[in-house]
Amino acid sequence: MDLLLAILTMVFVFFLLLTAAIKDYQTREVSNWIWLIGLFGLPFTIYRVGTTGLWLLFGFQAVLVFFLVIASFRLGFLGGADGKAILIISLLYPWILLDPVWLLIAPFVVLFGGFLLVGIHSIWLLLQNRLAWNLISRNEERAQKPERKIFWFTRRFSPSLIENNQWRQVEVPLVSYIFLVYTILVILTSVFL
Repeated sequence: MDLLLAILTMVFVFFLLLTAAIKDYQTREVSNWIWLIGLFGLPFTIYRVGTTGLWLLFGFQAVLVFFLVIASFRLGFLGGADGKAILIISLLYPWILLDPVWLLIAPFVVLFGGFLLVGIHSIWLLLQNRLAWNLISRNEERAQKPERKIFWFTRRFSPSLIENNQWRQVEVPLVSYIFLVYTILVILTSVFL
């Protein structure tokens, strides 16, 4: 019974994150309805935690992830959809099937993996920008320098703006990367069960 609930929860969260990733990619905004639908999986989690007796550990993990998400959102490290995705993963993924330590670290593994992929994406954009900058600066005597911002390397040239030497902000789809890391984690979990 626990294995069936765990598989159903995994599939449910998979499709929930897939929908959120598609919406994030299309419109750069994820509706709160998606995350409210995700809360329908909470009774299964409560049942699974109740059968294992890990209430204290699960509660500690949920509160820790909640405060981490709030602090990250306030500091600007996470967007609203990114934080809600991590909260849903921390509440619904059946970490109980593995060991109790995994209950604490799994949401952080997903978040770290998402940030790692965003970093790789940003380095790729940095290389693209450097190549484009070299092409433009060769063709013009006075090419304007990019804005000096902390994350200037996440900007890239828009093809229509190359003539004007302007940078366009590229929104890095963290929800998509969270979905990808979650999918890899589900596959690895399935292999090792």
